[in-house]
Amino acid sequence: MLGAPWLVRALKGRDEVWYHDNLLLRRFYYSWAIKGLRDDDTPRHEVLEALALKSMLVATGPFRRRGRWGWKNPLTLLSLPIIARSFPDAYFIHVVRDGRDVALGGPHTLLERLFLLTEEQQEDPFEVQRGHYWSVANQKGAAEAQELFGDRYLLSRWEDLMSDPESEVRRIHALLGVDDDLARGRAVAQISPQPSQGRWREFPAEQVASVQEACQPLLGELGYSLT
Repeated sequence: MLGAPWLVRALKGRDEVWYHDNLLLRRFYYSWAIKGLRDDDTPRHEVLEALALKSMLVATGPFRRRGRWGWKNPLTLLSLPIIARSFPDAYFIHVVRDGRDVALGGPHTLLERLFLLTEEQQEDPFEVQRGHYWSVANQKGAAEAQELFGDRYLLSRWEDLMSDPESEVRRIHALLGVDDDLARGRAVAQISPQPSQGRWREFPAEQVASVQEACQPLLGELGYSLT
């Protein structure tokens, strides 16, 4: 999930909500999503799924015994089917940030992106590849999440969480069945606008245009201004 640290702040007002992210969970994602669990090699598929599930269950065991719990990792978008099978009652909160900010942000590896981009897209400049990945991964993730989680899925724009945290936290709490004004107030108090919002406007117009094209059509579909 993009913007996941801010989602965590939105949830921390509830004492029974536990948050977790560690190296075992990262191993789960890279075992399943990055090493090709979705290929047609059935024996390898079964072995990798078993290893990935074991890593995830070991990592989350202590937290699953404490009531509600959760974790964040952008690679979640690439592994929704196994998550839905492993945790059939899970909720999925999908935080999306403006793809131009993401593509023109800090350094990140492109390893996982190579599994979603075409050979032609892999020849594009780094930031344009990130724009393509943002669009493909979020479109694919949203479609799968709606099918797998139904009314336990919520898409939240990071910018909405920044500009109107009370309304967005209320949406998130409603999804989880939380009706607690004190908890909502504590959560909202931890969220504040970030100077990095809209950083794409600081880049050269030609570079922004290339990234914006790569982020389409999802950028417009999510209601982001194209000017």
